[in-house]
Amino acid sequence: MERTIVWHAADGFGCELVEVSIGPAGVRANGTLIRRWPFGPLCVDYEVRCDATWKPVGAAVTLRGLEPRSLEVHDLHGASDLDIAACAFTNTIPIRRLNLEVGQSATLEVAFVAIPELRVDIVPQRYTRLDLLRYRYEGLSTGFTAEITVDEDGLVVDYPRLCRRIWPGE
Repeated sequence: MERTIVWHAADGFGCELVEVSIGPAGVRANGTLIRRWPFGPLCVDYEVRCDATWKPVGAAVTLRGLEPRSLEVHDLHGASDLDIAACAFTNTIPIRRLNLEVGQSATLEVAFVAIPELRVDIVPQRYTRLDLLRYRYEGLSTGFTAEITVDEDGLVVDYPRLCRRIWPGE
């Protein structure tokens, strides 16, 4: 399966575009995230690779701007999942990998890529499946929570305060 998804930032400035390829050998996502950060606008290119069970096996994150920098993630330091700051796509990884039943929750140790630092921190997160297409995301170290709506493929449609999908439309 090949998919192209575009999200518009909730604050009105920025977007994320990702091309996802899902096959028997695994998942590859190539995306670009343009967002307003507290220090100004920034473009982040990313590539995420997962095996056929949606377990992350590697990633590359590149900042474009005044000081271009890159980070290769080959080792998740014992974490089960990968999350890139402000990236809608990376929520799909645990949603697809866990395949929770409605009402089930899972607490995860996640390799979180901080932007603009390009630092990997291991952080606890929890996903709870609320119904067929809604999940509660909780950043357990920050207290942040959001109810995320996904499509039948587990790709984010609406992530309040972060983004809303504009392509493909509903």
